[in-house]
Amino acid sequence: MTTPIQLVTRLGECFEVNPQGKDRGQNRDGVLHYFHLTDLVKGRGSRKVCLYRGGPRDGYVPSIAEFDRRIDTVLLNTIRRRFDSGELNV
Repeated sequence: MTTPIQLVTRLGECFEVNPQGKDRGQNRDGVLHYFHLTDLVKGRGSRKVCLYRGGPRDGYVPSIAEFDRRIDTVLLNTIRRRFDSGELNV
């Protein structure tokens, strides 16, 4: 993921997700993924979001290439679900 992606939630929130990179967690077995979210409809501005994906990536799917292909979709869907549940808002 390197370019901004526009997403719409089931509840009608519309926002742009701009990936800001990732970093290995200190003393953790996982990766921190950083994003900037921008509200596209209601003008509420931007928010910085960090998602932690724990565990070794080779334990999830048959190959590292398959994991890398899937992780961006999983991260975006996690952000979208958090909007729909009310745990996150811009």
